[in-house]
Amino acid sequence: LRAIGLDAVHPTWSGIDADTVAFARASGLQANLWTVNSRTFLTQALDKVPTAIITDEPGVLAALLAERR
Repeated sequence: LRAIGLDAVHPTWSGIDADTVAFARASGLQANLWTVNSRTFLTQALDKVPTAIITDEPGVLAALLAERR
């Protein structure tokens, strides 16, 4: 994938599983999931270990990240 010039993939959070995220990251790509807004869905997205999560609820995401530390 990097050979064709990709730096990242930006799938919807529900359209990709953890194994595909891991494959993208192992291939040197960023895996940025969007748009994730509910606490439940943010938790599920975090479990996929993406590079980034795009959300309209940054406070909820920040709280979840703080809980995981």
